[in-house]
Amino acid sequence: MYVYHIQPPITKKLEKSLLPILTAMALYSIILSKTNYFFLVIPF
Repeated sequence: MYVYHIQPPITKKLEKSLLPILTAMALYSIILSKTNYFFLVIPF
């Protein structure tokens, strides 16, 4: 939050770049939790 207030443009760029990654992680976690394949590693 502090970074957002100090440097909004950089944070906005980070949010735009991190949004797909966070979405992918959320989808992976949902799939893994439903299929119980916890041994799979989320690729970066």
